[in-house]
Amino acid sequence: MKRKMPALNALKAFEVAGSTGSFTRAAELLNVTQSAVSRQVRQLEEQLGENLLERRHHHLELSSAGRVLLRALHQSFDKIELTVRSIQQNPMSTGCTSMRRRPSPAAG
Repeated sequence: MKRKMPALNALKAFEVAGSTGSFTRAAELLNVTQSAVSRQVRQLEEQLGENLLERRHHHLELSSAGRVLLRALHQSFDKIELTVRSIQQNPMSTGCTSMRRRPSPAAG
């Protein structure tokens, strides 16, 4: 199943920029350029059709859509981090799991 999702890098760039209120600080934390963070956030806004950040002279402010997305990203990234930590601390069996999709009716 293919999902039309924003790029993970763009979501992470927005999360850090929205949390810090600064493209510059986000770039430092992500080890990328300020322009890369700004571009990724702008592309995310274009894809969503919403302004997520209000650009002020020396800082960024979240729009209402930005607050909703930032909250969801914090929860999602926290869940991913906990899951990864759990897997690292409690390794699963080393056996492989095979997943197969049922053929679609159109394939027959």
